[in-house]
Amino acid sequence: IIGLDLSLAMLRFAGKSAKSANLENIFYLRADSHLLPFKNSTFTAVNCTGALHMFGDPIVVLKEVSRVTKPQGKLSLAVLRGETEFSKKIELVPRKLSCGIKFFREDEILTMLENAGFRPVIIYSKKLWMILGGIKGVQGQGGMY
Repeated sequence: IIGLDLSLAMLRFAGKSAKSANLENIFYLRADSHLLPFKNSTFTAVNCTGALHMFGDPIVVLKEVSRVTKPQGKLSLAVLRGETEFSKKIELVPRKLSCGIKFFREDEILTMLENAGFRPVIIYSKKLWMILGGIKGVQGQGGMY
């Protein structure tokens, strides 16, 4: 298992959390998700939970994730859901003050995942979070289970 983050503080936090849970099979790497330091088709599964909304260009990140995922590989993703009361309030705040947080509409994230080479499905989409899954290299319409 590889845990990747640009922030040293987050990597330290993850390492401490894993140690307290007696998890030893995790390697931590500081890197930019816009340019992943892995060969093509490296991973059978990739998880991006609670991070995509913080990236400067989430489309580039999803294409990088697709590049490093093997054909028929799986993606799990949790993103902040748009069109909620919370997202409407945050979107009124200037981008610089809101830390650049991005919210995603269902149709938007499904299209982004399809364009990156995944066949996505929405697993959960209520309140603040949307949880999705996808399989790389399988073309077709995304949608609800």
